[in-house]
Amino acid sequence: MVVNPLATFRVREARQLSREKTDLTDAEQIAELCRTGLGTRTQLETRPYLALRRAWGEYVRLREERARLKVLVAHQLYSTDSSPSSCASGRICCSQGP
Repeated sequence: MVVNPLATFRVREARQLSREKTDLTDAEQIAELCRTGLGTRTQLETRPYLALRRAWGEYVRLREERARLKVLVAHQLYSTDSSPSSCASGRICCSQGP
């Protein structure tokens, strides 16, 4: 069941005085919503979800590519010779390929 976070907040607010929020208290609030029938079943729309997954995958790929390029640039900027051990990061990088 997909539950609106505001609903769990309101149930927690009504049931306990402390503002403590943990996974355990969230699970208890969701169980309470299910038990009392106050929670509503929600169906996620497929298209926006798939578009978000694709965008996230592209973001992760680009972030990894950027990190790899930073290591290559650092190696080229700070190395004085072409030996694998001369990388500024102390790792074997450029001469070993991607």
